[in-house]
Amino acid sequence: MGCGTKILALPASNPKLLGLTGGWLSATASALAATGKVAEAKAKLGELEKRAAAVGDREAGLNLLKDVLAVAIPTVQARIAAAENKPDEAIRLLRQAVAKEDQLAYDEPADWFVPGRHLLGAKLLEANQAAEAERVYRDDLARHPDNGWLLFGLTRALEAQGKTADAADAR
Repeated sequence: MGCGTKILALPASNPKLLGLTGGWLSATASALAATGKVAEAKAKLGELEKRAAAVGDREAGLNLLKDVLAVAIPTVQARIAAAENKPDEAIRLLRQAVAKEDQLAYDEPADWFVPGRHLLGAKLLEANQAAEAERVYRDDLARHPDNGWLLFGLTRALEAQGKTADAADAR
């Protein structure tokens, strides 16, 4: 059973738990998009957008829940755009998500747990924009040194550009 299938098998969270429900809607919409169920993903996105508009000034860690969900929305929109084979739109939306993620206050663990630059770098690689992916990964490595996932993405971006020595160093 793949990760997306496992997420889709989970029951809905208690709607009174606003943050948990926002996370569940985001994960479910993303999984639906990844499995080609775009109309269902858009319906969950609509629920997420309604939830984000209704949470008021509730806190989520060191941030407001509405600000955390403001990262989730363009992330889900990007996953839907990718499922619809709209890579430029997906990249544009992931850039929005990264910009909103950068506005969140630092917290440990992070209040938004899906690093936008990881997704953006991967989507740039898929779009044959390896030099831009390298910049995205290096930028995030400056913020999160020695992150294995970022180093993996950087290695792939360097290999795609034929920078074998740099890729070996990153590996």
